[in-house]
Amino acid sequence: MRNPCVSIIVPAYNVEKWLPKCIDSLLKQTYEDFQLILVDDGSTDGSGKICDEYERLDSRVEAVHQNNGGLSRARNTGIELAKGEFLCFVDGDDFCKKEMLQTAMENFNKDTDIVAFGFCINSKKKIAKRNRMSKNFREALNLYIAGELNVSAWGKVYKKQVFEKLRFPEEKLFEDMWVFPKIAENRILVLNKALYHYIQRKESITSAKFRPQYMDFLESLSVWQSEEKLIHIVKLRVTWNLLLFMENEYDKDENRPYTELLINILRKDKKSFFIPIKGFVNFILANLLSLGFSHSFILSLRMFLKRFK
Repeated sequence: MRNPCVSIIVPAYNVEKWLPKCIDSLLKQTYEDFQLILVDDGSTDGSGKICDEYERLDSRVEAVHQNNGGLSRARNTGIELAKGEFLCFVDGDDFCKKEMLQTAMENFNKDTDIVAFGFCINSKKKIAKRNRMSKNFREALNLYIAGELNVSAWGKVYKKQVFEKLRFPEEKLFEDMWVFPKIAENRILVLNKALYHYIQRKESITSAKFRPQYMDFLESLSVWQSEEKLIHIVKLRVTWNLLLFMENEYDKDENRPYTELLINILRKDKKSFFIPIKGFVNFILANLLSLGFSHSFILSLRMFLKRFK
């Protein structure tokens, strides 16, 4: 029996509310030559049962159950089971446009290792200004800083060889940041099409309150070698994002050391007059903080400005 062309890996942990829509969007792909690996990562809700039901309904679906080990371990399990020549990662609470795989496969050639595309979040499209080609880490980093290339594992289709010796780091948060430098060494075609729908929910890391493990976000930059000036921009932006996670928890005793560390980075590590933060409001707030305004004032001002969005 011939192996499928694409292996789609979907980690699922307590996402029963969103998982059916995710799976349905994949089974309705206009490009049908794929293996769909559903990795139930020790869910305590009905996610595991949903995976089994879809496995019975469609021969392309393979349901796998494991003890909870986190997103990285679930993805790594999927990689080990993948039979296709190409890989695609989709989070279990997201969904995709039906032409996603078809579009990606039509754009692969011998000079392309990864096809990346834009995404929609809260009805807003995040896409490149035009189709782009990145041939090395520096070019990919420039696209990332410009907001035209997303570092997340999702929103891309990869030649399987990209992950021949690469795996996601287990027991680390913000796992995509850790593997991005290796992924960015490949030839990436970035399409200016939004083919992925990212669902930002209250329980997700990117919308949660700060906790010490989130410092993995900053630590991940330790594996980003070379291109010092560009990486410094990323470091300042990551630092600002971590401070935003603090919200009103910045003055808790257990968080104060992290707050002080992050503020110190913004105030002492900037190498120009201003900090290049994306978004007008965040740009103003981050630079006010770097000039000496208190963190509590900045957060209060941010909450005030949110009312006018």
